[in-house]
Amino acid sequence: MKSARRRQAESQEVIDELMEGLRVAKVRMVEEKASDDVAARSEIDALKEVMQHQSDAHRIKVSGLEDALMKEKSSAALREATKLEELRKEHFEQLSNSIVGLEEKFQSDLKEM
Repeated sequence: MKSARRRQAESQEVIDELMEGLRVAKVRMVEEKASDDVAARSEIDALKEVMQHQSDAHRIKVSGLEDALMKEKSSAALREATKLEELRKEHFEQLSNSIVGLEEKFQSDLKEM
């Protein structure tokens, strides 16, 4: 009987040791998971910050490109208006020359009559 009780006591000690080892392992696992969660959150925050900086840089670049585009549109519109004005002046000169020619012809026709 003693040996059965002794074996049972030894078995219980082994079981208790294993249970304590399991408890310690669980505690370590929880601590490591918490540590991993903190590290992951830290990495996520760092990535968010990098993405925010990149987004801000892209916004600034887009704003600069929009300004350049507006200046180019203004320049193009000004060039187009200048071309139209030159064409108008040229047309006006042609009409003036035609009128002068017609007046001279009219005057010469009047003299001939």
